[in-house]
Amino acid sequence: MPLTSMNIGWIHVTAPHLGTASHTVAVEFPPAAWGGARIGISEYSESTGQTAVAGSIIRLRHRLPSGADQTEGVNFRGAAWHANLSSVTFRLFVVSGVAEASWTIYRWD
Repeated sequence: MPLTSMNIGWIHVTAPHLGTASHTVAVEFPPAAWGGARIGISEYSESTGQTAVAGSIIRLRHRLPSGADQTEGVNFRGAAWHANLSSVTFRLFVVSGVAEASWTIYRWD
């Protein structure tokens, strides 16, 4: 089964000193025979010694054989794969600092 498409994007978040901030990105696409996604921290900068950064996939949606869509919460995963994948939601969470993450979606038909 050949790789038929790949989508790439970035998330940037700035959290105030001793505060928190997050940004969520939902990407929707036609169901693929098989799909996968990953998120990785590409850079961060500390504003205190208590900076924390987490990039994760928080939700997947896939098409069931009946034609209905099923959504699954998958908090705190850096990568996920599923048959008939049709949507992925990514989140970048930062405590007291600045961070950027890149995400990628792979599709095989």
